[in-house]
Amino acid sequence: MDITPMDIAHKEFARGFRGFDQTQVRDFLEEISAALEKLLSERAQLLQEIENLKSNLERYHNIEDTLQNTLVLAQRTSEEYISNAKRQAELIVADARRKGETVQEDYARVKAGKEQFLLDFRALLETHLKRVEELQRQSRGLLLDDAGEAHGPAAGQ
Repeated sequence: MDITPMDIAHKEFARGFRGFDQTQVRDFLEEISAALEKLLSERAQLLQEIENLKSNLERYHNIEDTLQNTLVLAQRTSEEYISNAKRQAELIVADARRKGETVQEDYARVKAGKEQFLLDFRALLETHLKRVEELQRQSRGLLLDDAGEAHGPAAGQ
């Protein structure tokens, strides 16, 4: 059974022969009542404070869980970005290598074409040079023939 400050304040005692001084008993009961009322008030405040702290603690646990989830998500996201960046870098490098090989092949083809052109051109020039030399020899031969007819033995007869 709980005793309240009011119970203490209104408690009546039976009177006995040579009992306690009623004024002292009444004063003491009032002191006890006031002390009990103060303790109960403090208890109520402490219980309210405990409830507030429990509420705050639950809120902080929720914040902690949210932060933990956010950190895990951020870590996963950063790992995905790094992985994607590595894959993209590998693709860029592979593409650059393919383009480099294509450029080298094109260069080799152009160089071979140039060499072939120079060989063909040289052969053409040599052919034309021989033809020019042949024409010169024929031309000299004709000149000699023309000169021989005018000055030759047939002209003297």
